[in-house]
Amino acid sequence: MAKIGDDYPAKWKNLPLDGAIDSWGMYTRECTSFVANRLSIVNKFNITRPPSNWNANVWGNNAQSMGYKVDKNPTIGSVAWWNAKFHVAWVAEISGSNVLIEEYNNPAGSGNYATRWIDKNAVDGYIHFKDLGPQIDLSKYFTNNPGFVKTITDCSYYTNADFTTKKADVPKGTIVKVNDVQYSKAGYPRLKTDQGYLTANKSYVQQQNMNNYFLSNPNFVKIITDDFYYTSAEFTTKRAPIKKGVIVKVLGIEFSKFGYPRLKCEKGYLSANKIYAQQQDMSNYFTSNPGFIKMITSDFYYTSTDFSVQKEPIAKGVMVKVLGIEFSDWGYPRLKCEKGYLSANKIYVQQQDMSNYFTSNPGFIKMITSDFYYTSTDFSVQKEPIAKGMMVKVLGIEFSDWGYPRLKCEKGYLSANKIYVQQQDMSNYFTSNPGFVKIITDDFYYTSTDFSTRLEPITKGTVVEVLDIEFSDWGYPRLKCEKGFLSANKIYVEKFENTTEK
Repeated sequence: MAKIGDDYPAKWKNLPLDGAIDSWGMYTRECTSFVANRLSIVNKFNITRPPSNWNANVWGNNAQSMGYKVDKNPTIGSVAWWNAKFHVAWVAEISGSNVLIEEYNNPAGSGNYATRWIDKNAVDGYIHFKDLGPQIDLSKYFTNNPGFVKTITDCSYYTNADFTTKKADVPKGTIVKVNDVQYSKAGYPRLKTDQGYLTANKSYVQQQNMNNYFLSNPNFVKIITDDFYYTSAEFTTKRAPIKKGVIVKVLGIEFSKFGYPRLKCEKGYLSANKIYAQQQDMSNYFTSNPGFIKMITSDFYYTSTDFSVQKEPIAKGVMVKVLGIEFSDWGYPRLKCEKGYLSANKIYVQQQDMSNYFTSNPGFIKMITSDFYYTSTDFSVQKEPIAKGMMVKVLGIEFSDWGYPRLKCEKGYLSANKIYVQQQDMSNYFTSNPGFVKIITDDFYYTSTDFSTRLEPITKGTVVEVLDIEFSDWGYPRLKCEKGFLSANKIYVEKFENTTEK
């Protein structure tokens, strides 16, 4: 076996010396922490710290007391131990009487990785926790993640790094994405993949350069040369042709059985090879619904996404509600609006913040300031005034010719700007006819919705049939009954289910 290199975790390596406690209770960047980590990763052996003291000088004595062999015979994966020097290291290679060790914090205080050859008798002992056995020539294996490999010969996936159980065959020529390199109990490196464990032996696999492929979603691509959509990632059956220059939205990346990445699109699969497609920057376009836009320049509505036929013009400054995004045959995004299609290019339109407006029906509003009803959405003609504090039932939202939302009410149109109106919670009132109500507390009938003149009293517990809901001049709902008007506030009345026993 050859040296592995500095595999000490970055989360500890980047800390100051003794900056934290590792997973085995050792101070980080010390020789003990490095060896404990190496034993765990490569030897698959974990030191149990409590209740023992695992300072470097007592490792040999601790190991013997736990039943592990300590002698003067180095083996691959054993621990070189010095008592008086307070040091431990991991044995990587043996050549005659020379031993290659890997270590940390030598000289003391450095806190860094190092490797060196020593005479095998230079130590106080070799601790055999879980040795790796015979030497393995790691130069013939991938010991660092190669990213992608291609199988040179037929191989197999296995369920674990020890290759005890075969999982699936891997045909020659398959490209495989490698997630990590892990070691078997015997010290052989394995390639960990999504499909299982694969040999890291370079006689079976070679590193595959995938720089010419999209491996993560490019979002949008432009076709460089005429090509086809395919029905699956295997490219066995062609679908519709696609022309050079067409822009396509990519939904994701999928891989063929042989490991080639494909661009999954709405109409099928495309090659992820950069010879056929290039990433397209769509930052100057709206590719998701902006909600509302404002025209930066005068333009036209179009009948379709291909902009072949103009409809009515639209002036600079007009605001428009966008219903959705659709794409032309050439892949350009368009804004679908009620009156037709508009360009999604940010040269022509900008997103309009409408958070200060009601753009959906608030149900009821309360006037924050005095204002007027208007005859139309364009606010060209005022109708009657409306006082601050009045509540109004909103029938719907309509938009002016310039795109400003208006509140459609029974008496006319009001501003939907939240500077003028606020949503009014009417959950404590009956705003639709409850049919029958029961009086919760003693009250009175009134002659009108404004409650200016009382009629006869009505006692708690009385059940009354409601004929209709009417609103006061200030917008409060009232219960219209045969004997007069009652409060619609649920503090005073509750719905009564009219049931008849038979």
